[in-house]
Amino acid sequence: MEEDESEQLIEHSFMLLSNISALDIGQKHLLGLEGDQKSKFIIAESIFGMSCYFSKNKSFDFVSNIMANLACLEEGRNFMIEHKYIEAIVVQMVTKFLNQHRRKYLIQCIRNLLFEFTTHEEKFLEMNVARDICKVLIDEQGITEDKLPDAWKIWKAKQVKSESDIDYHNTAHMIDALVLLTNSDKLLRRMHEIDVNSVLTQIRFPQEPQWEDVTLRIQVIQ
Repeated sequence: MEEDESEQLIEHSFMLLSNISALDIGQKHLLGLEGDQKSKFIIAESIFGMSCYFSKNKSFDFVSNIMANLACLEEGRNFMIEHKYIEAIVVQMVTKFLNQHRRKYLIQCIRNLLFEFTTHEEKFLEMNVARDICKVLIDEQGITEDKLPDAWKIWKAKQVKSESDIDYHNTAHMIDALVLLTNSDKLLRRMHEIDVNSVLTQIRFPQEPQWEDVTLRIQVIQ
């Protein structure tokens, strides 16, 4: 009973921080931008580290909401990009069976971070962010080894997914992330070099009006 109460307290605390970080002033407070410089980013680093370590513990699920919110602020985005949060999130997503809640908000976090494609163009090239986005896309869509070209087979999905198992909203956010990268000539050239198109041709969306925009964005990238 004590363990259950402790975990519930942790979950409720993160839910509260999630609500606080939905506002600019809350984001700045959690990032430590207005106080002692020694405490700058300590909260963000601590809760993200705990979330990665306790990847199966639902009490830490709302940390993903907090990180997505912090990525709405320029200072938060710069901090996370410089400290390779994109790589850490992608590793979590493609190697571990995260629940839908975490996947949803971590994907939103990645998408938000890519709005800094101008400031961090060279960093994104160094990190090969376009490849990482495609790795998440492959996993989200359940694209198996037999449907991928040789260069991409190593990044095959953890499991096969039927169309009913695919989260199309998550997929759409990752397509948006690639669209952001195409605004940079250098990143667009990298996407061509690693043959992002061979992944895009395998992306599935229902033939329904609500997904026509996303399908069009894929065509624009191609």
